[in-house]
Amino acid sequence: MNDNNNLYLMPIKFNKFKDIGNTSSSRLNNYYYLSKLITQNILYAVYHQPLSIDDIAAKLAMPPNTIEQIIHYLEDSGDIIKVTNDKYLTTILIHDLSKNVHDSMISIYQKYAKIIVNEYFKCFDIDIIKQLNRYCTNGVSPSTVSAISDRHIDGGTPSVRWRSEITDTINFMKWCIFTLAITKKFYFKEHKEKLLKHYTKRNDGTQLITMAIIENGFNDILYKKHDTNYGSLEFTLPFIDDFPCYLWMFNSVFDNRVYNWNYYLRREHVYLYDYLKKNLTDIEQNSEKFRIMHQNGILINNSVNMMVTNLSLDNILEILPPIPDCFKDINHSIAKETFNIAKGEYPEHLQGLVSDLLVNALDSYEMVVAILYELLNTNILEQLKDYQKLTVNMILFSDILLA
Repeated sequence: MNDNNNLYLMPIKFNKFKDIGNTSSSRLNNYYYLSKLITQNILYAVYHQPLSIDDIAAKLAMPPNTIEQIIHYLEDSGDIIKVTNDKYLTTILIHDLSKNVHDSMISIYQKYAKIIVNEYFKCFDIDIIKQLNRYCTNGVSPSTVSAISDRHIDGGTPSVRWRSEITDTINFMKWCIFTLAITKKFYFKEHKEKLLKHYTKRNDGTQLITMAIIENGFNDILYKKHDTNYGSLEFTLPFIDDFPCYLWMFNSVFDNRVYNWNYYLRREHVYLYDYLKKNLTDIEQNSEKFRIMHQNGILINNSVNMMVTNLSLDNILEILPPIPDCFKDINHSIAKETFNIAKGEYPEHLQGLVSDLLVNALDSYEMVVAILYELLNTNILEQLKDYQKLTVNMILFSDILLA
């Protein structure tokens, strides 16, 4: 845990943050603001106790009028609240765990990851993956991009394109489907209501819970060092309700994507949809779109290097095996054990939020990553190729596959 009395000499730095809730394009300005070091240290200065603008200015050795301008912006965006006439407190949950607590929590996740893999994934029928493969485009191997054939789906549904069952692409699909299963299938919906009272209303009308992680000095096997956004992200493209597809992604230590505050400005997924619909036939006119898609791994040799499906999320979840009854007890045990270890690291006004966040422990970022590590250790998943790390655990839910 950092010393917020010494911020002017040893400022903290967020290297990751995440919103829970339905974000909007106007949140982009907030992401930019939150990426600034001065903003992060103001938030941390009023994390454990409320302070006045003069108190904050003294902690950071900065002019009060500079602090006041930023405070007003943060108050308007909902990231800080005024608790008295002149004192402020942050609403952002800042993870700043000591190494001992961090390591103890990882041990808990690893212990239960072994149980979950044994109970669910070791008996996972590969035929399920093959069945899903018929409805998906699942990434490519550059040497086999031409391995495409038509197959008619049983039951009279329209013909779709599918990729030959090459080891690399099946492994890629297993990564995507297994991660989706953990984040969506292992989620207990009845616990969602517990979080509703913690949502903060923002100036754009959205209600969110924002979390940040402070860059620490010890080796962290769960997170990459320079990612801003981590865990699950979902958004309709491009922020309009009638767009016929949306993107799900899970950002983690296993991919080599780089995320920062302006990630939502990137449009390669919209370009991919246009490509699937054959709206980019003029390559010269759309050369910049093709360059961006190739640069970010969406396309390789003009072949789709990403999982695209014309199934709905509900369709996929129905095909996946049901979770065992014992998972509810496992979820409760993880939540109880991790909260008992970590609660002393958080300020009193946010301990209720920490407790309620941990209620859905099985689909937490840390638990998902621990399970993925165990799947690798047991050879259920294989290591990804470098080009696959660009788009692994990204699924475009679309009304069209390969045109």
